[in-house]
Amino acid sequence: MKRYTTLFQDLFGIEMVHLDLFKGRRDFPAHFRVKFQSTTVRKGETVHLMCTAYGETPITLVWTKDRQIFNIRTESRYSEVQKDQDDGVMSEVTIISADRRDSALFSCTASNEFGRDETNFQVVVQERPDSPRNMEIKELTSRTVTLTWVQPYSGNLPLTLYCATKTTRNKDDLSDEVEQWLEQTKSLTVPVTETSTVIGDLLPVTTYNIRILAENSLGQSKPSEPITVTTKEEGSSILGPTPYPIAPPPSSPFTLETSLPKVRFAYLTFQRVYHIKEATTSCILGQ
Repeated sequence: MKRYTTLFQDLFGIEMVHLDLFKGRRDFPAHFRVKFQSTTVRKGETVHLMCTAYGETPITLVWTKDRQIFNIRTESRYSEVQKDQDDGVMSEVTIISADRRDSALFSCTASNEFGRDETNFQVVVQERPDSPRNMEIKELTSRTVTLTWVQPYSGNLPLTLYCATKTTRNKDDLSDEVEQWLEQTKSLTVPVTETSTVIGDLLPVTTYNIRILAENSLGQSKPSEPITVTTKEEGSSILGPTPYPIAPPPSSPFTLETSLPKVRFAYLTFQRVYHIKEATTSCILGQ
């Protein structure tokens, strides 16, 4: 504020007049010219929030996050710089390495002896989605498994699809249960509108690890925690008037003592065909 003094003279004498001039201000109350801004960044980027309040100084600025006052000095990733200007005061908040915790409504409130005003910043931090969670087996057969899961955090972007992967264990290293993750991995895509799928093309009596991944425009999530399933045996039957159950094929040849009708062959587990000698009660089964 600047004060100017002038003298007026007329027939009655000389009069002193004072004139107060407020330069560069539209109004006495503290106010903002911009009321709302939106900022979208990717995870790990730096965010700059700048608010400039105009009006009669001194002006006090207070920042809030989701309508809660927070102390910027206690946030290691946050810093603030305030500067007085000819027509008000400016504050800039910097957020280093933004993450999902910073997706919030930030507000800057300015106040002086004549009034108060507020401006808002909507910060959106985008990233890859989280892994699907709470996987459950709804149905299991010898050749298929039906799975369900809960939709994960999307990363502030629309999900585009799910990916289901299945792996078998390395039979040559049962002690460590090493998965054949690269060479034997098979996957299928699931529409984002679904949170369940039927995975087929499985072998009977085989153990699989199944994982689900989510995807958005920034990429895929990490695989979910694996759910382990062991498929059931297929129904066994023998051609002839009467069905006879037969055990699954052994890992090495052995002699089976049983009473069988005179048949030429039988379908066993895995639908492998084994020849049986006629008119005998013993046979050799091999792989």
